[in-house]
Amino acid sequence: MGLCLAAITLGGTLHLIWVILAVLIGVGLVIFVHELGHFLVAKACGVKCEKFYLGFDVPIKIGPLTLPRTLGKVQWGETEYGIGIIPLGGYVKMLGQDDNPANAQKEAERVRIAKSAPPAPDADSAQSPDAATEAAPEGATEYELDPRSYPAKSVPQRMAIISAGVIMNLIFAVVFAAVAYRMGVTYDPCEIGGTSAGSPAWVEDVPLATKVVQIERSGKDSEHLRFDWDLRQQIALHGLGEDPRPIDLKVKLPGGEEQWLAITPSDRLVKRGLSDFASIGIRPTDSTTLAIKPHVIPGMAASRAEPRLEGGDRIVAIDGKPIDPAGANERGELPANELEMALATHLAQPLTLVVERAVEPATASLARQSVEITLPPQPLRTVGLALRIGPVEAVRMHSPAARAGLLVGDVIQRVNQQPVDDPLVLPQRFEQWIGQPVMLEVERQTADKRELVQLQVTPEPRYRYEVALIPGSLVPVESVGIAYAVHNEVVAVEPGSPADKAGLQPGDLVSGALFEAATEEAAQTAKELFGRSIDEETQIDEQRENWPYVSALMQMMPPGMELQLRYVRGGQEMVARLRPAASPQWFYVDRGLHLVNLTRVHTAASWSEAWRLGFRETKEKLQQVLNFLGKLVTFRISPKTLGGPLMIAAAAGSEASLGTPRLLLFLTLLSANLAILNFLPIPALDGGHLVFLTAEAVTGKPVDERLQGTLTLIGVACLLGLMVFVFANDIGRLFM
Repeated sequence: MGLCLAAITLGGTLHLIWVILAVLIGVGLVIFVHELGHFLVAKACGVKCEKFYLGFDVPIKIGPLTLPRTLGKVQWGETEYGIGIIPLGGYVKMLGQDDNPANAQKEAERVRIAKSAPPAPDADSAQSPDAATEAAPEGATEYELDPRSYPAKSVPQRMAIISAGVIMNLIFAVVFAAVAYRMGVTYDPCEIGGTSAGSPAWVEDVPLATKVVQIERSGKDSEHLRFDWDLRQQIALHGLGEDPRPIDLKVKLPGGEEQWLAITPSDRLVKRGLSDFASIGIRPTDSTTLAIKPHVIPGMAASRAEPRLEGGDRIVAIDGKPIDPAGANERGELPANELEMALATHLAQPLTLVVERAVEPATASLARQSVEITLPPQPLRTVGLALRIGPVEAVRMHSPAARAGLLVGDVIQRVNQQPVDDPLVLPQRFEQWIGQPVMLEVERQTADKRELVQLQVTPEPRYRYEVALIPGSLVPVESVGIAYAVHNEVVAVEPGSPADKAGLQPGDLVSGALFEAATEEAAQTAKELFGRSIDEETQIDEQRENWPYVSALMQMMPPGMELQLRYVRGGQEMVARLRPAASPQWFYVDRGLHLVNLTRVHTAASWSEAWRLGFRETKEKLQQVLNFLGKLVTFRISPKTLGGPLMIAAAAGSEASLGTPRLLLFLTLLSANLAILNFLPIPALDGGHLVFLTAEAVTGKPVDERLQGTLTLIGVACLLGLMVFVFANDIGRLFM
């Protein structure tokens, strides 16, 4: 046992050391190639480079303690190479060039040499951006700029030197990505794991496990299309404007048959202010592998499984039936389609799962053991409110509802002579009538009036696993083929329920919902699970019909949560605090298994393909950074999302722990980030220098030194302020 524990500790320590080294080398390489670009072009233009540093070698004094300026340095030829004590970037010090305005005069003097005497071999000079020679009074010594100084070079040469760092970053961004794809890059494939209720894909009845292999007829057929970058972005583009355009998708059905689909993205949520982009309502496929942390949602059925589930468990069989391994990825992870179907078809029954569990997580080759686990059902959590059903917003093609004549806009009033009551449990009520005729009474708007229409529909055995975890979700009745909204008016209150005890009544209008955590741990768990702060109120009104979304959050909130409900009665706003209770009759499809996405690996078959993918990846990363900056300056993203060196190191470490290709793609993003940020027209950055040089090229003379100095000081102050801000953000995240 002692040897085993020692091996675990040693293995974990070596892995940690590798991650730290990989991060230091990778991030250092991004900075190095940027400065190398400046250095090489400067040398090619004949400029003397006095220093080449990673990090900054500034003096730091803490009380009586004076820290060394460098971690190491060496003089080679005319250049001093070193690593500065402050690891926040790097710089190349050229003769006559200094980003510190306080040194401008000193640098100007250093590069002045007498015309009658040759320059001293080791003369340190800096250039004055004035003319290359200066006229002197009769009898006085005439001076000129040191020909090896930066200011003595032509404007095109100086532009080339300044822009070389950014160009080098872009070149190496492509290199990093190409090497990553040659090794094999993990991605989310375009395999459809679900369709959201009422969406265009749901209406078209796109089968689960369908794979998109070509986007648009002008596109290329590919088995490696990515869900986010290829499919989702094209859908969003087709949804822009007043009238979304259909998108043509070539798909491979589960049986292997290929066909073309033309689907028009829906902008319903965009018009209601609930989403930025139109969509066709599909999601990628999950795997049957549990996340490492958290592997189950606290308080839900999965947390009560016997024996306990563990992070990394892989579900391989359900109720004695093995999951088909045909769709497994390169790591042997299985698609969750069969698992989700079992959860949907056995709402009220426990499931017996067989999981493969790693015997030794710290070893390179994992031995796995089989464990049989009983997963109990998940009772529906409710506060006892029934809100008014909204109109039918979608009818699935070839469904019982379509055959019965149900139309979009119909409002169901009664089912088998009984009131609808709670529209959230109506889908479960229909399951008891599968194969039997059901009488519906619907209110329908005709040309000049609303009238009641009697229809007969026969539910069919159809089940889908979908949870309403996006704002504005509709409620589907899969067995009938309709999806409807839920309005915010209370139509019934269950006697003895939390809502009844809090005093809510029929006719109340719910206007907002907020979850409150009893403990910091509960708040942090909720944020980890849902990626949002739970202290953000969800608005509910006729535009934002969010009650199904609130109900879905209610099922998954960890123990110790309370629902604060805001409602209006008689024009007066009121607040109720409710503790959801488990229903003895109704159940929820999600039992709290926290599954990871089913990913696949794309390995370039040749270096030519790797370079093509490297260019594509770099272009996308540049676009990603520009989009982020655009949203930042338009206040669509909070500045609190900005991160500094600590966040970069943490993100790099996380990616490095997932393998070298993931780290290389992160370095591609970092290179793109560095390239764009350095090209911003801010004095003291490369982009600011280019602005001054452009002005000099246009006017034929350098920008006034005093103006340059003032603007540079402002730029430096802004950059220092930004550094302090992002450092504070980083430190704040450590204590969240």
